[in-house]
Amino acid sequence: FELLIDKYDSVENPNFYLPNNISQEEINKWAEKYCDLKDAKLKHLEKISKWSLHHEVKLDSTVKLKAKKAHEDMIEEVFKDNKGIGWGVGVILKNGLSNNFEFDESNKTKMVVIFNKDWLDDNQDYPTILNNFIHFFELFNSKLQFSMIESPYEQGNLTDLFRTKSKYYYKQSYTADLGINFHKLTFLSYYEYLDSKKIDLEKVFSYYYNNLLDEDYGFSEFFFNPSSKGNTYYERCKILIPEMDSLLKQFDFLQRYGKIDLELFELESQNTSYRDIKSLENKKFIYINSSETIKMCSLFFNSQSLLSFPEHKKNKNSFYEYLISGIKIEDFYPYQKDMLKLLIEQEILGISDENNLFIVNRKLIELYWLLWDKGYVSILSVPEDMKKIIESEIFKGNLKTESTLFSEQESDYISFVMDNKKFSNGLFIRNKITHGSFANKQECEYKNYYLELLLVLLLYTVRINEELDYFEEE
Repeated sequence: FELLIDKYDSVENPNFYLPNNISQEEINKWAEKYCDLKDAKLKHLEKISKWSLHHEVKLDSTVKLKAKKAHEDMIEEVFKDNKGIGWGVGVILKNGLSNNFEFDESNKTKMVVIFNKDWLDDNQDYPTILNNFIHFFELFNSKLQFSMIESPYEQGNLTDLFRTKSKYYYKQSYTADLGINFHKLTFLSYYEYLDSKKIDLEKVFSYYYNNLLDEDYGFSEFFFNPSSKGNTYYERCKILIPEMDSLLKQFDFLQRYGKIDLELFELESQNTSYRDIKSLENKKFIYINSSETIKMCSLFFNSQSLLSFPEHKKNKNSFYEYLISGIKIEDFYPYQKDMLKLLIEQEILGISDENNLFIVNRKLIELYWLLWDKGYVSILSVPEDMKKIIESEIFKGNLKTESTLFSEQESDYISFVMDNKKFSNGLFIRNKITHGSFANKQECEYKNYYLELLLVLLLYTVRINEELDYFEEE
């Protein structure tokens, strides 16, 4: 049965064949028996419990539930003694800091960041609250790449070898999880802080769409109806989801027709998928387009690259970080020096008067670092000198462009949170809440879902604002 699971749910596409006369009923019986085995493997139980609707072989919901319970029981047995090494993240809001944030160096078991509460206390107008997510808490970087997205290229570390991989799983590495959980904790901290100041974050978003877009851009047709703070979190989720869908439909109307015709809006019942909504710019997101470019980027940025482990220098994550901090060709092993000499011959690297290696075209490598880190870059959010480099790389065939509201990676993130259209390990919040299949849970679980929805709403808002900024400039 494990062979069958690996055949239909392996990212490596194993080259072996199974008889084609095995019925779905037989497979489900085998799956049920497998869940009863004492030596069933954790990874196979997890795969069964999250079996995708996209698989050629279909597993019954009762079988998936049995696998889920067997997996949970096995996990509980493995960790019943609570042995192991813990590592976590923490966020503190504190007055009296000289900078926006500081790291708590005293804590050895957590990555703790202390944020300057003075700034938050002094700046509570709605536009600044929204800007704080970008410029203060850095949920988006300076190029408006979303911090909840992890690299599609990075291989991860040794611990990721033990993580269950599936053909239809959303990629989640242990290393990226730490950073993503930190950003989620930051978002929760700010949400709780605003709540303590009697500020409802959903009303901040409402102000942006109902007031600020008219004041700043003259788009009075946008609308957003927030849920009431008096509602339960379950009720707030049920109200928020269609409002979020409506926002995407409103922008889609603006993109297609140049305005939001409210009468036509009411007549057109079908929403455009978030993946298919077009940008106002005919070239917006750029992606790496060649395998050779990916190989070059891997040498520079991959934490497991052959150049990431020099002989005489330590404590950096990649060859790129060593180049930025300063490193000589003599610091590398002999086999690595041959690779470096080739990069020098190709005029990608140079050697300074102090014998340090340096990047010849720093802006080009910075661009590829952005693409390696998140998989995409928005042309609307980069400076003019980088746009010229992008055009040159597109001409060479190293990059490609697409014109959509969201990048491919952002659409994957939205799908992971909202539905089961692509991934079998997602949160499926829209499906669960709107279909009523998640209607009997603890309030804290609904709150977690509500915060996930607000993070997606933040992504919607940043991307729509970026587009309208471009529209205004044109």
